[in-house]
Amino acid sequence: MRGLGDHLSIGERIAFYRKRRGYTQEVLAGLVGRSTDWLAKFGPDTEARHPKPDPVAVRVEHAWNDYQGGRLGRAVAALPALLQTAQELEERAARRGDDRGDCWAVSARTHHLAATTLAKIGESDISWLAAERAMRAADESDNPLVRRPQGGPALTPCSLTGAMTTPLGSATRPPRGCRLR
Repeated sequence: MRGLGDHLSIGERIAFYRKRRGYTQEVLAGLVGRSTDWLAKFGPDTEARHPKPDPVAVRVEHAWNDYQGGRLGRAVAALPALLQTAQELEERAARRGDDRGDCWAVSARTHHLAATTLAKIGESDISWLAAERAMRAADESDNPLVRRPQGGPALTPCSLTGAMTTPLGSATRPPRGCRLR
């Protein structure tokens, strides 16, 4: 994770690795021989932080504006935090029912941005993973406008990754299973 987590605070790093191992705060505190209060002193735990979908949707749209305006560096720089927040929205959707659809819709839009941006810079393998996450989130949103944006074609890995566009600095063929229109 060297370099990837440099933007995270110590508390966020602890929470990241704790969740990655599947530990609760209580279990981790027990493993290090401390109380959960002591562990909480290092910063806010991500479990206590479940963002609301509306402010996140605004951030996602700003990143989309950067992508569409040709500011790929800014869009790429925004992706790690947006993807982390999308995961937190998915966790919120799993725990709460009132804004479940909105949480999944914002997650779908975030992963769609990741898929298209990564495809544009030539990271097709990771792009396909993001596209699959976007489709799953779109399905979970139960919103037909998220699954079929603006009356267009249904979301597919080809449409989400921009498989018909050429990544910067390369000339590639469409992935297997994608047809030219």
